[in-house]
Amino acid sequence: MTRFKVSANQIKELKYRVVLTTFCGALTLATGCLPEVNQFFSPLPGSTNPGGSTAAPSGGPTTPVVEPSPIVGADDGSDQDYYDPSSPTDPAVDNDNGQDGIVVGGTDDPGKTVCNPFDPNGTSPSGTPSDQGLVARIWYLSDDQPRYEHVKQYQHQGHPESSRFYFPSINVPTRPFSEGFSTQNGDILRRDDGVPLFEYFSIRYESTLRLPAGQPDKKVQFALLADDGAVFRVDNGNGEYKKIVRNDGNHQTKFACAKKAVTLSSASATPIRLDYYQGPRYHIAVVLMMREWTAAQDSGDNGGDAACGTSGNDLFFDSTTTPSTPKQAYVDLLNRGWQVVPAGYYHLKPPALNPCN
Repeated sequence: MTRFKVSANQIKELKYRVVLTTFCGALTLATGCLPEVNQFFSPLPGSTNPGGSTAAPSGGPTTPVVEPSPIVGADDGSDQDYYDPSSPTDPAVDNDNGQDGIVVGGTDDPGKTVCNPFDPNGTSPSGTPSDQGLVARIWYLSDDQPRYEHVKQYQHQGHPESSRFYFPSINVPTRPFSEGFSTQNGDILRRDDGVPLFEYFSIRYESTLRLPAGQPDKKVQFALLADDGAVFRVDNGNGEYKKIVRNDGNHQTKFACAKKAVTLSSASATPIRLDYYQGPRYHIAVVLMMREWTAAQDSGDNGGDAACGTSGNDLFFDSTTTPSTPKQAYVDLLNRGWQVVPAGYYHLKPPALNPCN
């Protein structure tokens, strides 16, 4: 039998647990009171944490249960999100527990299905595989809500919209946005309260990334061009989505770069999640880019690029043309090895299929 030394403070803590557990017991099923109580206490020796690690005897380390991660690099603190202190706090990781994820299956309602919403044709090229693309859901702010400035505020405080969106890739250069989305029926998509949806909304994209067959594994750096805020996460191999690029907040089209590499493979798919929000209707932009992670970056420059952190609605694209045309700053990104993540890399999580392909 294993014996643990329990300090006087731990005995006192255990007494508090008993009192609070008794108080909350009747409310547990209705309110989830006990999990809220547990968050205020450290695990007792020999107990199991919700995240799957075992609390060691006093003074000993914990041993987390972690699967191999595609993310390369130590945690540098960049996982911390912005959040509204008056709203539920946002953890450094998103757990794929089904609550925040997008459930795909069954038959999509054409009146609530939006295909390639930023493409005027709304259709994928002929021959596109049925599992290719990204699926997305939306939250919107009603007219009586504050105009938040961070993506998690939109998703914590906004209203979930019942439509389902399908995208071939994440490639929306800076452009005006005032006409909203069209459904498969050809109607303008409206919020559940009947108002056309074209501003003050958040999109959560989900998919997986897999290299084309036969390509060797490679480490890549990701970056985001976005107007307004966006945050890109990658599953760390244990069902948790770790933040890779943070480009949050109200701003003009801004280029933000990852400080960690991610290993992509043709033999396995890496789940991803991108959260984006659109503030006022005037301009919209969200482009996920990548380049190969080099030995020089491994040596300590954290993947820096001269354009990281720069912004401007007329810096990367000329949005007065239709379609928007690249400007020199964007051409320079391409010349330095950046590229838009190819549409062929995105594959929905099985068994989901893309009804727009």
